[in-house]
Amino acid sequence: MLAVGTKLGHRSLEKLGVTLGAGQTLIHLDLDPAVIGRAFKAEIAVVGDARDGLARLVQALGPGPAATGWDRVVFVILMLSTLAFDGILSTPAWQDFNLALEPVWLPLGPLGFFFVRTLGLLLLTTAFLLVFVAFMEAVIYLGQRKVDVLATVSAFALTLVPIALVYNAAHNYSYAVVSSQYLIPLLNDPLGKGWHLWPAVVGFQPSFALAQAATVWYAQIVLIVLGHVIAVFLAHLRAGERFRTAQRALLSQYPMLLLMVLYTMTSLWILAQPITREAG
Repeated sequence: MLAVGTKLGHRSLEKLGVTLGAGQTLIHLDLDPAVIGRAFKAEIAVVGDARDGLARLVQALGPGPAATGWDRVVFVILMLSTLAFDGILSTPAWQDFNLALEPVWLPLGPLGFFFVRTLGLLLLTTAFLLVFVAFMEAVIYLGQRKVDVLATVSAFALTLVPIALVYNAAHNYSYAVVSSQYLIPLLNDPLGKGWHLWPAVVGFQPSFALAQAATVWYAQIVLIVLGHVIAVFLAHLRAGERFRTAQRALLSQYPMLLLMVLYTMTSLWILAQPITREAG
């Protein structure tokens, strides 16, 4: 129990319905040292005002152990693989692959269509996970320091979240840019009653100027590169925390940098495929 600026009187505790048992630990913070331990023995006594005392207490406790687990790693990998797979579905390569497997899934009827897609997603996710783990083995090896493997893999997996977010934004850029404009007429007549709450926007039509092929392509490049730069920066911070010295942290980041570059190239290839087929 943490008590701040209170004498811990019996009556006060009774009103609050609070009890102090033998198995409980009491941390008592007060400006007056005479108050601490008067009613109940404090295992940890902190003398000072509330702001300073709590700040010192938080600093002494530290950030605590970071959350780790393969569930977090797999979740981040799924963020990447599902977005990548959604993009792959519209590529000529997937269309050719789907046609090649027609003799297999066509006899299954409607389930065959879902079977092929589910199998493709599982295979891509497994590939992403295996590649990431392999690169993490190289990161730990070059870091030349004994570390908790699961904690390290979990920490570096979280650095991939910016990539997943920007790829999501890049993948849905056209849809977001065009569809968001429909909010304007919706706000003008939210209930479909023929209102004109905003007379200035009567007759508004969405503009496709920002959804032209060239604009979309350059916007996607900027988003993806920006996300990867942020991810590399975060990975460098994690490397400094895990491997302590600048030299070991730098060496450990070469595999991670290569992984980021490969994923950047893969992301841009996926986004470029429909444009390439249309241009050809």
